[in-house]
Amino acid sequence: MPSKRKPPKKPDRGLLAGLRRYGYRAVAGFAILAGLYSGFVAAELYSEARELLDRTSVRIYSAPLELREGDWLDPVRLRDHLGALGYTEVGRVRRPGQFSRSGRMWVIHLREHETPAGATPEMVVEMDLHDGRIEGLVVEGRKAFSVSVGSVLLSTFSRHDRALRIPLAREAIPETVVQAFVAAEDSTFFSHHGLSPRSILRALWVNVTEGGYRQGGSTITQQLAKNIFLSREKTLARKLKEALIALYLDARFSKDEILTLYLNEVYLGQAGASAVLGVGAATRHYFGSGIAAASLEQAALLSAVAKGPSYYNPFRHPERARERRNYVLDRMADTGFIEVETADQAKERPLGLSEGSGDAPMAGYFLDHAVARLEKEDREAKRLIHSRLLFSSLDPGLQMAAERAVRKGLLRVRKQRHDEDIQAALVAIRPRSGDVVAMVGGEDFLRAPYNRATEALRQAGSTFKPFVYASAFESIPGFNELTPLEDVPVEIPDGKGGVWSPRNFPEGYRGTLPARDALSFSVNVPTVVLGMTVGLDRVVRTAERLGWRKTLQPLPSLPLGAAEVTPYDLALSFLPWTNGGMRVAPRLFTHRVEDRGPAVPLGLERPVRVVDESVSYQVTHMLQDAVARGTGKAAGNYGIASEIAGKTGTTSDLRDAWFIGYTPELLAVVWMGRDSGKPLGWTGGGAALPVWAEFMARAPASRAETRFPVPESVRFVSVCAVTGDEAALWCPSERVPLKRGTVMKTCSKHTSPVDSIRRLWRRLSETEIFLERPRQD
Repeated sequence: MPSKRKPPKKPDRGLLAGLRRYGYRAVAGFAILAGLYSGFVAAELYSEARELLDRTSVRIYSAPLELREGDWLDPVRLRDHLGALGYTEVGRVRRPGQFSRSGRMWVIHLREHETPAGATPEMVVEMDLHDGRIEGLVVEGRKAFSVSVGSVLLSTFSRHDRALRIPLAREAIPETVVQAFVAAEDSTFFSHHGLSPRSILRALWVNVTEGGYRQGGSTITQQLAKNIFLSREKTLARKLKEALIALYLDARFSKDEILTLYLNEVYLGQAGASAVLGVGAATRHYFGSGIAAASLEQAALLSAVAKGPSYYNPFRHPERARERRNYVLDRMADTGFIEVETADQAKERPLGLSEGSGDAPMAGYFLDHAVARLEKEDREAKRLIHSRLLFSSLDPGLQMAAERAVRKGLLRVRKQRHDEDIQAALVAIRPRSGDVVAMVGGEDFLRAPYNRATEALRQAGSTFKPFVYASAFESIPGFNELTPLEDVPVEIPDGKGGVWSPRNFPEGYRGTLPARDALSFSVNVPTVVLGMTVGLDRVVRTAERLGWRKTLQPLPSLPLGAAEVTPYDLALSFLPWTNGGMRVAPRLFTHRVEDRGPAVPLGLERPVRVVDESVSYQVTHMLQDAVARGTGKAAGNYGIASEIAGKTGTTSDLRDAWFIGYTPELLAVVWMGRDSGKPLGWTGGGAALPVWAEFMARAPASRAETRFPVPESVRFVSVCAVTGDEAALWCPSERVPLKRGTVMKTCSKHTSPVDSIRRLWRRLSETEIFLERPRQD
């Protein structure tokens, strides 16, 4: 029987057939693309995680504190430095990181620490500090001439971020620290595959029953995924991404590698401008010691802080932190990591915080400026970024003294003005090296990170006047401190068909007065006339040659400081007055250390002469008079033993208050005003000078009776106090500095015998006046 043949199948036609024919291909193509994309993302995740595991950040340190026999040392400065290092004051020193004081004897048990000269082992230092001077040093039982206390770790820096981070290998992390985090954060960490279904279900039940987001079910792996790959938003999409990344990480990395990543990246607080990331930095921040010395209760506290670094901040909320720490200890006992009795004993112990730590800002403005320098794309910055250690120029003791002086000054002025909208800035630099040792850009970096020290352009006021007098010393033959200037009403064409009449503050005119008095008492009119006489273009060139970086306009108001400048740039432009006429580059970093090899000195640029040393000394000599009896006279009330030169500055309508002053070893500038530019209502001598003096009184250089050196090119000449010419026999005269070889005419005014006898008698009867200014040769 012939078999029945099936009728031929009709070809599919229509929409349904097209979907069947091409749908499979589309799905396959989508699967291939999704696979490729997933592989690309996975490769990116793996690369970034591996980079974090292998990360070597640059550690930024302060300058070390060097103790030298015979040097001046303020006990407050020493305590500040030790506190910043995390040292604790105790009755009897028993271990590294402690110090004690009994009368004039100090005992400091130094930890092992890094210095530009290399690693220094732990040691016991005994110091005899008598009336602020180091009378003797004994190191490990042997007499020594000097010893380095160590440098403060300010921050770490990488191309990714800036934070306090001390990367640790897994073997360097104590088991108690690992157990504390696992017990409190993820007790099934070693058994799950990145996700914990039980924790997810428990969190879901709590959130549904209590309403809202009350509890998370994230494992340590998920937290790591969130911390380094995702944002902190609490959305379903983000949680799904977090879960997928956690699964991937668990598949590609070992449990030890995941723990190492997590414990090096977990956020554990804030140290001023820098985040505290990882348990290595956190033990230093909270306990002032290395992680190897962390006790059980300290390990539990680190885990407790991770739950909420602000809420459980042990410095601000010790009871909350203690309660959470004790919970972690109970969890460690519940999971079998420790015995119940051990947990109970640890709960009775104190938090173990270092008195010198905390979250008070440490040089936030300086660090921001220094890191911005590192981020510049130039050859030197690239070398610095690839260093292992960077030693900065910052002096922690002077930095803290600067911060205290600014806060105290602001409190005083704000209380008088009944206004909180007043800010201040301070910059301190060593004249010969250009080392920036302190920088304050405002009252509080955390609340207002805008750096007024380096970014706020404000009119310079009378702090600009020394550039006018320097121009006169350079260009007018025989010009000296006693050259008479006229302080009378003048009218100067304003270039618009009108005239401008400069005025003094306070109002009034003095007739004829010596140039020294015009600068010391900051008299406006004779300074403007002198600037016009010298030539405003010449004044501009003088200021720019000395380092004034803002473009200057040769306008009649220029001698009164109508030009804008930042406090930092003003300080740099004054440096040639302090160091014999040399312009030096500012130095923020002094040494760098690479993985191998010794420390390499930085910033060794050769100084450039920009003004003759005789002119530099003449300006300094006049600015000494401004402090001795002029507008800066109040600086002498703070017990500063060293010679001081300085200049106040007050802009029109009392908007800005300035004082810039220096000793032979240190220069500092202080600005005070309002960000809005509204009048402050205070003069430089009333608002800025006290801040400067409070700070400078804490500097070691201010304790020694140092004097400004007189250059070989300068001689002191008797000059007539009336005419400014070389004094004749019977002239009322003073000895003033002049450049050797300066030709001066002899005074012809005081030749009458009767007049000479009268003046001689006056000189004899007023001898004390002349004794105030000792003769120098």
